[in-house]
Amino acid sequence: MAVKGIVGSYIPSQVTIVISHPKTNVSFVVTGFSADSVVSIERQDPTWESTEGVDGWHQRTHRLSKTFRATISLLQISESNDYFSGLVSYDEQDLRGGGLFTCTITDKSGRSYVYSDQAYIVDPTTEEFSQSATNREWVLVLPYAEHFIGGNGMLPQEVADKLKQLGVEVDETWVKA
Repeated sequence: MAVKGIVGSYIPSQVTIVISHPKTNVSFVVTGFSADSVVSIERQDPTWESTEGVDGWHQRTHRLSKTFRATISLLQISESNDYFSGLVSYDEQDLRGGGLFTCTITDKSGRSYVYSDQAYIVDPTTEEFSQSATNREWVLVLPYAEHFIGGNGMLPQEVADKLKQLGVEVDETWVKA
C-alpha cells in the first residue's frame, strides 16, 4: 500500500502584495504580474555564516540582519509600474524617510509571508523597449522583516503540535482533524 500524503494547492493568483504609504495614507494592491514570476524573495545575509579552520575546527557566526530583497516582476502595461515610479520619486523628494512604506507579501493559498514596515525601492527597473512587450522588475528592500515560509496543504495535527513546540502557531483552519 502506498503512503498517503496530503494534497495541497498553490494558486499563483492568490499571491498578494500590498503597499501602505503612511506619509500619504495611501494603500495600493500591486497587480499586473508577469507570467514567468510574480515575486522572488531572498534574505540579504544568511542567518548563520560558517567558517572552518585549517585544522578542521568549525565555527558559526550569527547575524542579526532580518533584511530581505523582493524582486517583483510586472507586465510592461501594469499600472503598478506607475505607482512604483511614484514611490521612487516621492522617496527622492523626502530624504528624511518619508518615502518608506509598509510592504506585505502573502501567499493566501498557503502560509508564507514577508512583512516590513520600513520598505523602500532600492533601484528603479531597467527599461527595455523592443518588438515585443517586456517585463519590468522592481527590487524592494524589506529591512527588519517578519518572514515565514509555509506550505500550501493541510497539516496533520501531529505536525501542528510539533510546530507549536517550536513557537509557531498555525491557524486551526490549516490543521487536518
